[in-house]
Order: sequence, then structure tokens, then C-alpha cells
Amino acid sequence: MCLEGLIGRRLVKPVTVLMCPSDTGACASPLLPRRWDSLFDSEAGSDVVFLVGPEQWRFPGHKAILAATNPVFQAMLNGPMASQDTTIPIEDVDGRAFDNLLRYLYKESVQLQSVSTALHTLYAAFKYQCGGLVKICVRYLDSQLDSSSVLEVYRHLRIYYNPSVLPHSDIQHNSSSSQLSSGSPSAPPEEDIVGMGHTAQVTDGPYQCLPACSEDITDAMSYCGALQHNCLEYIDMHTKEVLEQEKVEDLDLEGLRIIAERETLTIPLESVLFDALVRWCNRECKRKRLELSAENKRAVLGEETLYAVRYLLMSSEEFLAGPMQSGLLNQTEVNVILGYILHHPVHENPHLAKVIPQMRTPRKKPQGQPIPLSQRSSIGVCGHDIVMSEVDGSASGSARWWGGRKSIKKAAQKQKKQKNQRSTGSRIMEYVFTALSWVFD
Repeated sequence: MCLEGLIGRRLVKPVTVLMCPSDTGACASPLLPRRWDSLFDSEAGSDVVFLVGPEQWRFPGHKAILAATNPVFQAMLNGPMASQDTTIPIEDVDGRAFDNLLRYLYKESVQLQSVSTALHTLYAAFKYQCGGLVKICVRYLDSQLDSSSVLEVYRHLRIYYNPSVLPHSDIQHNSSSSQLSSGSPSAPPEEDIVGMGHTAQVTDGPYQCLPACSEDITDAMSYCGALQHNCLEYIDMHTKEVLEQEKVEDLDLEGLRIIAERETLTIPLESVLFDALVRWCNRECKRKRLELSAENKRAVLGEETLYAVRYLLMSSEEFLAGPMQSGLLNQTEVNVILGYILHHPVHENPHLAKVIPQMRTPRKKPQGQPIPLSQRSSIGVCGHDIVMSEVDGSASGSARWWGGRKSIKKAAQKQKKQKNQRSTGSRIMEYVFTALSWVFD
């Protein structure tokens, strides 16, 4: 029996709609029924098999459906270079991610139940140019942002969107923002979030994706930009907890530098950032099979990232316990920085002259807001408090976002109290530093 006949028999009420043979948004004539979920995971009428991932998961498929709904499958199955083999291996896509991809193309609900699966699915969505599936993944990932996941999400998003091309101040807007210039992440239109079509079932509730005829992959990239903005906003609010995660060691150098240079990090001590840089250096040297020497660590980190730490905001004890002993700073840098910390006359150093003003400038209080992509980020923008979020069942999302303000304030008060209660031992140590600085000079 032909595929069209099989669909007609298996569906209770076949409804024809305009379908897009590609993700460009150009719709063709009515070809196939609206729903094909009765054929998903079905061997009936299957004329192609996919062996996916390193474990070679087996997926039955239907060429007519896949080619009609996706340009990549159209080229793969019916293009001039199409293989005549009915078994097609796909090695670089995760099995669960490919399952979600087929669910999306067969008009089934996409089940995202972990950050890892969502990131793998995001890769598959970009590879197969499914803009709507990209948005489903983005909304789910936004709903799951916390201190343990934000760096992993941020690292993966850098593959699809580079925040360095857009100044941080250019993406401070809310859901009613007007359309920004090309390349700027903007809040998704309301009709995108509550649209017709697929449904992504996530813990914070169902989020609708665009219909099949709005599969603009460029538009989907702006969603990735918005999510990356939210990641950086979250890092700003929870800097200490985030930098203590081991996933900071998995960042590439550029991604690490972007975080280290942010003016709005909320950390009680600059040594928190410096310690994270030291851990990253150690891991990077091991990845590159380099000797764990101070020279190699400094070389892989680079001066631009090394100088992002506000050393002149450190106490003398903090500087000795971390940067001075690490070996990442050379003797000249140690002498100059220590001299400034102890308020001693310092010989001008042309190499450091440009970065000294930044090293002594306190970081600013975060003023930005997340771009609303899910309940988590929308609650923060709308200004609802935690009590309100508990009523609608999303207390965890709101608490993850706003909870940082209280912890930051408490840490700042603790730090101020410690400064006001400096012990006699600290005074003695300061005299030791003074003597050392004169010796090094």
C-alpha cells in the first residue's frame, strides 16, 4: 500500500495543511496530513532506516514525510547525491537527540527531560536546520538554568552564537522591545511563544514553538543569543557559586575571558575569580600535554585574561595567599601591584599603566534583566516575587534567579565586618609585606 493510503487509513481525520519543504518559510501546496504521529516509531510503510550515534540506535523512517518537511532530509533522500541504500548511518548525532528530531518532524510532542539531552538535540536541530526545534531547546534550557548547568549551556551556545560581536549593553531589553539590528538577540515575540504547532513538555509547563512554516534558522540563532545573554546575566548574579563549579575548566579561552572581564560580576573576593583561572590553567596544560610550569600556565591563559582580575581590590593577605604565590605574575607585576595595595610609592611601569586603572575599579552592580524565554526568566522580568512564583508552581525558577541578591548582600556585609575586625596578626602580616616590597624594589 502507498504511504498516502496508509496515512489515510491510520488517521481518524486527516487534515491537509500548507507544509514547508524547507526551513526558509516558503510554503508549498497542500501535500500531506497535519499529523503523522501514528507513523512515528512505526515500521508500517517505512522505506528507510537510520543507524544513529556510536551505539547505532535504529530508527525506521518514511522518505516522503522526511523529505517534505526538511531540506536536509530532502537532499539526503532525494537529492542528486542521495544514496540508494535504504540504511543510512548517522554517526555524529546522539540517539535521544535524533529521536527528538524525528518526533518534531512527525508532529509529535518533543520530550526534553535533561540539559544534556536538550544540548544534543540543539546540535541536531541546527544540523538539520529545524528552527522551531532550536527554539524548543532554547526555552527548555532557559527554564533549567542554575549554578550547575549554566556554564555547560554557555559553552555549547558559543558554537552557534558569539556574544563578543555584540556589546553587553546592547541587549538590555524586555519582551516589549522593538526589533534590534541584525545579529542582536531580542525577546521572542509573544506569537512565537504561544503559537500553533509542536509542544515541548518541560518541567515549568508547556512552551509552544513556531509552526512548520516559520522555520527560519537565522531567527532561531537570535534565540540562542538571547539564551546566552541570560546565561551571562545568571553568572553575574551567582558568580561565586558558578566559578566554583568544575565546568569552568571546560570553557575555551575566549569564553573564559568574556566572563572574567565582565564589569557586573558579583563576587565577595577577587581571589574567587583568580582561583578559577588557576584551575583552568592547570586543566588546559594537561589537555595540551604541557609541563605544569608557571610559564606554561601563563602562556595558555594569556595576559588579557590574567589582567582581568581586579588585584588592587584585594587585601594584602589575599594577594599573598593567591596571586603572589601562584607564579602567574612575574616579579615586576608583583612589586607594582603589592606597592599599590600597601599604598607605597610605585615606579611607573609602561606595560601595566593601561591596566592598573581597571585593576582598582570596583565591579558594578548588575542592572540587566533576563530576556523572557521561559517562566524562569519571564518571572524575573515581570518583577514577581517568590511568593507569587510559588503559587503558580515555579518557585525554584524564581528562587534561582533572585536568590542571588540576598546571598550577595550577606557576603558583602560579612566581608565588611571582617575588614572592620582585622586582627593583630593581620597588622603584623602587613608589616611583613611592607618589608618584602622594599626588598624586591
